Amino acid sequence: MSIDIAHDELYTIDEVIKRLKISRTKFMMEKKAGRVPKSIIMMGRELFPSTEVNRFLIEQNPDVFGSEVAQAAATAIKTHKRKG
Repeated sequence: MSIDIAHDELYTIDEVIKRLKISRTKFMMEKKAGRVPKSIIMMGRELFPSTEVNRFLIEQNPDVFGSEVAQAAATAIKTHKRKG
């Protein structure tokens, strides 16, 4: 899936940490292991598109976000991209 920076909200590391409800240390450990949402670099800052953060949350919590929710999220993302 491609990132649409015209429509995605872009989160800073601090905003992602707050959304994931983890410490900065834990986030950096997980980042080093490659287990955080995909990010982009814009003007020298690492930013996390909301689509990637939401996808990460769904993938990490399959029991909470059942297949119906995951399917609805995927459909909403596709619909959003077509409108843009």
